[in-house]
Amino acid sequence: MTPEEFKSLNSKNTDSFKVAIDMTIHVVPLSPTARFLATQLSSESFRPNILLPKHLLKPFLTSESTITYINEISPLNSFQRKHTYPTSSTRYLETISRISAAATSQISIALPSSQIRPIFNSESIKFIPPPNSDIIILDPHFGQAEKYVSSVMSNFQISASSPYDLRSLPRFWSIVSTHLLADAPSWGIKHQSVGEFIVSPILPFANDSRTEIELINSSDVMKQILNTPTLSPQYEPYLKTKLLLLEQLIIEAALCSIIYTDYSSKYEVLRSYSKSRSFASNNDIYSDVEDSVSAKSLVLNIIDECIAVLRKHEPVLELEKTTPMLTAVLSRERLFNLTLNILQNDTSLPNLKHYKQLMNESFSNYTNDDQQKTESPHFRNPARANRFIFKLGLQVGVKTPSNNFVCDNLSAQYPEIHIHDDDP
Repeated sequence: MTPEEFKSLNSKNTDSFKVAIDMTIHVVPLSPTARFLATQLSSESFRPNILLPKHLLKPFLTSESTITYINEISPLNSFQRKHTYPTSSTRYLETISRISAAATSQISIALPSSQIRPIFNSESIKFIPPPNSDIIILDPHFGQAEKYVSSVMSNFQISASSPYDLRSLPRFWSIVSTHLLADAPSWGIKHQSVGEFIVSPILPFANDSRTEIELINSSDVMKQILNTPTLSPQYEPYLKTKLLLLEQLIIEAALCSIIYTDYSSKYEVLRSYSKSRSFASNNDIYSDVEDSVSAKSLVLNIIDECIAVLRKHEPVLELEKTTPMLTAVLSRERLFNLTLNILQNDTSLPNLKHYKQLMNESFSNYTNDDQQKTESPHFRNPARANRFIFKLGLQVGVKTPSNNFVCDNLSAQYPEIHIHDDDP
């Protein structure tokens, strides 16, 4: 979308957004980004509905169905707001899932990427979005959104005899947040530095000729998101977003190797090193600072393995045909320096240190009616990127001993996580 087109979209008169304000967006608040979205839409007089699995309804209702937004961007002007929401169970999805051509209800739902499988593809719910729905995937991992959309396509059974044309198909969106956000007690959200909400459409259907402008204009919810200033929304083509996700995948794997493993004790030394040295100015990074040699070596090995594996991954090969930017994105020197820059600037760490702290604390287990324990609703697998590279390496025939080392190390420390059991 050109700047002129986006400016034109933003300059629409307020009447064009009345429908959006009347519509409901269902938010699954199981990540900082999801709760941030809910609170900022509430601030714009747009009432989200909270959607939670059955076993998490009671904890949320106990907190008075409230999400507290804590603004810590300016230490001298910190403030907080409480937002209360209507709340529903994810069982609601069963009633509107498109199981036949007769289904006509539509839904707008935003959920963290970590919740795609447990909520959309659980044993009890096989959710197929109704026509004209908006499915917003928050902070997807590289390749994850396409995998989900592909599974939806296989169930949609589009045919010439279908009563729905392309303009009634669901709309799929990716949102990547670069705001620095962190969990706060009792479903709260801390906003620690300003970033962007990078919005991109995912066009999964064959012969889908809908333009970017048409997709946005047909989505009242997305128009509302793009016109919520506190989100700092930025529209980008999905191709550019995929490059960003590819970069994030590699950097997260490299950071995880330092923050979560036995080398975490070398973190401050490596951080000090990053303040005074750069890969570009001195390639002999294995000299000096003797006690951080192993840590630096592991980071570079992780990056090298990621590049080698991804270079044989079909979606990356397709990207290479589409954009010359891929070579720059997969530059070893650039990725190493980006990793060091993040280590140097703690405020840029994408909540990785927070997750280590969370794991070292007692797990906040909740119990549902069937007395089945569940893990903390805000918890994620810290070695996701390393596991993805390890398993992908097995598929494409590239050995990844360093990434496997990180997974094994974490499996030993935190057996509750089941590092090797989940799909990439």
